[in-house]
Amino acid sequence: MSNQTIRQPFDISALVLKDIIIVQAGINNSKSISSVEGNSINLDIGMEAAFNVGSKMIRLTFKCDLSSSAHTELQGSFEIAFYFVVDEFEKLINVDEKEKKVNMEDDFLLSIANITYSTSRGIIYSRCLGTVFNKVIIPVVSNDSIKKVILNTG
Repeated sequence: MSNQTIRQPFDISALVLKDIIIVQAGINNSKSISSVEGNSINLDIGMEAAFNVGSKMIRLTFKCDLSSSAHTELQGSFEIAFYFVVDEFEKLINVDEKEKKVNMEDDFLLSIANITYSTSRGIIYSRCLGTVFNKVIIPVVSNDSIKKVILNTG
């Protein structure tokens, strides 16, 4: 995915969050360990995008793997898919099928990435309550950090 600018004004009302699907949500819990300390929790976070021009849809998938440096047997894995419908898809998104590249306005890209990231934080937090990862709070990050995650440059 490229962040080359298309230069079309972005109106947030052109975006509709159609569905959220928890594709995977699993934690290897332990009966002998009640909680993992926050400073020993490792997070591996990523996002993947897919586009359906005919349906004017974008699927943005948030992935998060949890592990503990103190207890290597403890792991968690989450994959949450967000489906957005974009009314003015052709104006905001340029899909070059030949080059296998997608270009969109930075503001648009950051809007859907922020919605995906923030909502995923809450879903994962609630899913971790009552488990060994009950102290997991995915950090708040800057727009630059989110942009790096979605563009896979960080």
